[in-house]
Amino acid sequence: MSQEPTKAVSNFLLKRKTFTLGDLVASTGIDRRKLLRVLEKFRKEGLLQIVTEKRVRPERGENGPFRRNPRYKRIGDITKRQKKQRPFCGRDRMWRTIRFLRKFKRSDLIRLTGDSETTVYGYTRQLVIHGYLKELGRSGKEKVFFLFNDPGPKRPIIAGE
Repeated sequence: MSQEPTKAVSNFLLKRKTFTLGDLVASTGIDRRKLLRVLEKFRKEGLLQIVTEKRVRPERGENGPFRRNPRYKRIGDITKRQKKQRPFCGRDRMWRTIRFLRKFKRSDLIRLTGDSETTVYGYTRQLVIHGYLKELGRSGKEKVFFLFNDPGPKRPIIAGE
């Protein structure tokens, strides 16, 4: 199954009230660690509670210590869970400004967003490298950029962020 772990756990929880980590792994076919991370996140949000904690032997051919196999009980309503928004940061501000202006200089971004010169320089450079911006030429000593590829209101996530 190539389903996202969070969605897989949510779908599984709609059908079950109590379960073990082993049941979830067998049902979804996703790695134990990934599922355990999602379950821990749900537990911190108050949707799950650990009822018992057992240890099981590693599968045949696996090495290492005994594995955790907690039994969970669903105590919250999974359907009312809201996806968390990523925090608003300087790059989000710059992206919104770039989309509004379409054609701009780095000094425009510095002035309008309040971000530092190095931050603006680094972000515009990454956007040029990944094909979102094109350099049109110069206005005085500054480069003029144009938003060439607009994927939408959410800023593009560039590898290495």
